[in-house]
Amino acid sequence: ARALLGHSTGGYNAIAIALRRPDLVRAAAASSPDALDLDAWMLDEGVVRATWRRWAALEDALGGPGQMVSYAVQLADDSTRGAIAWPFDLRTGALDPERWERWRDDEPMRVLHDAEAIARVRAHLDDRLFIAVGRRDAFDLFAPAERFHARLDELGIRHAWRPTDDDHFVGSDQRRAAGLAFLLERLR
Repeated sequence: ARALLGHSTGGYNAIAIALRRPDLVRAAAASSPDALDLDAWMLDEGVVRATWRRWAALEDALGGPGQMVSYAVQLADDSTRGAIAWPFDLRTGALDPERWERWRDDEPMRVLHDAEAIARVRAHLDDRLFIAVGRRDAFDLFAPAERFHARLDELGIRHAWRPTDDDHFVGSDQRRAAGLAFLLERLR
């Protein structure tokens, strides 16, 4: 009777863990999850959007921990494990195809394109996923969450989709409370 609930990066992790281990997680709820679909979040016509390049370049220049740096370290391949390995040129946004695929290997959307994983999700998590996000999310997380929701719909995997008109922080308490209520109902 395990359930996961999180906001932002915690929401991403709740969904990602549930999809990877549906045998261990009975239900998952996410409020404003980090990008469940990296392409929808970061790319515009095949290059990384200026917003994310600037964010990554700033963190790179500062040399310390940060959101984008944490992605670069966590999603690095074995040869660069523990080091910052950007999958794109910080100046131009051009992708390093191999490293970009490594980043995408870890994303929840990728799971929903693997036939065996889809079968596991259907068997264990049908009507057991909750995703709420604001249309005015300060980190542009609405589009990737909406695309993830559309993929679940396309696959016939029932889930709760709760878009709001709030941003990343405003309304987050209400989104988390709704997610918790959803989880408690699924655990009964």
